[in-house]
Amino acid sequence: MAQYYLYIYPKNFDKIDLKLLFLNTFQKVICPASIEKTNPLLIKYIMPQKRPNKKYINWLKPFQLREFCLFSVIKIHCLLQFDRNLDKTGWNFDYDKFKEYVQNILFNPEFKTFTSPKREFNLSDQTMTSYFSPDSPEYKALTNIYNHKSIDIKSYLSGKTLLKEHQITSLLKKNLIFPFIKLKNLDFREKLLIIIPKITIRAKEALIAIFRYFNYGFIYEIEGEYYITEFDNKITFEHGLMVKLYFPNSKFRHSDLFLELFDYIFQWLEVKHYIYLYDYVNGKRILKSIFKDLNFKKYNPLKNLKWNHKDKIWMNPKIFTDKFEPIYPDLYFSEKSLNSKQV
Repeated sequence: MAQYYLYIYPKNFDKIDLKLLFLNTFQKVICPASIEKTNPLLIKYIMPQKRPNKKYINWLKPFQLREFCLFSVIKIHCLLQFDRNLDKTGWNFDYDKFKEYVQNILFNPEFKTFTSPKREFNLSDQTMTSYFSPDSPEYKALTNIYNHKSIDIKSYLSGKTLLKEHQITSLLKKNLIFPFIKLKNLDFREKLLIIIPKITIRAKEALIAIFRYFNYGFIYEIEGEYYITEFDNKITFEHGLMVKLYFPNSKFRHSDLFLELFDYIFQWLEVKHYIYLYDYVNGKRILKSIFKDLNFKKYNPLKNLKWNHKDKIWMNPKIFTDKFEPIYPDLYFSEKSLNSKQV
């Protein structure tokens, strides 16, 4: 299994079958706070590794889509430091200092970047042969601790839930879950998300160094495919980035100066396509409007994929009949399968 994201910008949402779009392996969706008929969405899924379910997306393009980008996460860089942008008066995001830093990264080969500790999680270390079956302790541990929200690890390490404590520590040792620090009481409310598909290795390394300037966020190395209306066909890519940055409330406000500088950086590095997402919100209401009976405490996408006993691989649910009629995947597939076996 792998973590996948789908950025999708329909021409008209009324023409989209949202149940087929979300499937039964979605984890989260975000969307702009503004209400528009053609807003983009960013959907987070769990899908079989190297075999994402894209049948509906392929059917939609080019008829109903302006653009889309489907990608998996290869590596995560965690940004967390307080050595800069903070002085005795509080938070201070100085545009000129950032511009000087960017110029050094791009044009000064002797410039040494910041020495703050790097926290990285390499998902590509999980080899294609290491599929965990439904009977494996790893799969059982993952499904048992799954929550649609991020897990607060310290709440499980108190000794009151020994089974989950053992499962979490076991998964951590095997690098199957990624721990990160979530800041509180520092007013990090402003968010900026940048998706950058198909870039050179040189550009990727430069951009990682540039975005490490900021205090809190995540840089995801990604691979996948994307499509824009003017393309004849979709484009696959092995090197891309998704950058998620957090800023103290009202201290950044997605300054036009910073965004203009980002544009110049992308132009210099010959990055042809990228998208900014900001002022976005959790799309929980969208999910509730689509799936009326959705219970987030019972819903577990890890249990909704099918295991192929012969080939020892996870498979996507079928979403079309032979006559191309829709089949809507069951949100509680494993639970109903278990009940039917017991009957």
